[in-house]
Amino acid sequence: LSDVASYSLCARLALVIVFLHQVLSTGFFKQLYQMDNAKVGRLLATWIAALSLIALVLAAAARYLAPWLVIGTGIAPAAILPIFPAIIVQTTLWVLNANLELYVNRELIAHKASAWLAGLIVAAGGVGYALHATHALDLMTIIHLYNGLMVASMVAQMRLLSRKGFSFALCYLALPLTFLPLLVAALPAP
Repeated sequence: LSDVASYSLCARLALVIVFLHQVLSTGFFKQLYQMDNAKVGRLLATWIAALSLIALVLAAAARYLAPWLVIGTGIAPAAILPIFPAIIVQTTLWVLNANLELYVNRELIAHKASAWLAGLIVAAGGVGYALHATHALDLMTIIHLYNGLMVASMVAQMRLLSRKGFSFALCYLALPLTFLPLLVAALPAP
C-alpha cells in the first residue's frame, strides 16, 4: 500500500511534464499536424532533449524538496527518492509516444502501430510473469519494465513512420537522454 501511495504522489508530481505537453501540443497543433515529414524527426529530437533536461531538473528538485512534497501524505520523504526519477522518465516517454501518435494517425498507420504495440504488451507481460514467478517483481521492476515497453513502442512507431518518409536518426541518438533522471536516484541521500 505504501508503494501505491508513493507511486501515486510521484505520478501527480510528474504531471508538470504532461501539462507542458498539453499546452504546447494544443497551441501548435495545426503546425505540428501539417509539418513536413522531413522536419518531424529534427523537431522530435530537439523535443526529446528539451523534455529530458526538464525531467532531470524536476528529478533533482524533487530530491531536495522531498520533505516538503510529502507534507500531509503520510509518506516518508525517502520513499519517493528512488521512485520519482523513474516516474518522470515514464511520463517523459509517455509524452514522446503521444507526439509520435499524432503522425501515426495522420499517416493512417494506426492499425499497424496497434499490432506492434499489442505484441510488445504481450512480450512485456511474459517478462513480468517470469519475474513474478521468480519473486523478482517489485514496484521499481514494474516501472522499469513499463519504461522499456514505452521505449520499444517509440522505436516501433519511428520504424513504421520511417517507411512513410520520416527520418528519425537524431531521435535514436537523443532517446537515451530520457533516462538522465535515473542518475538522480543514484545520488547519495540528501
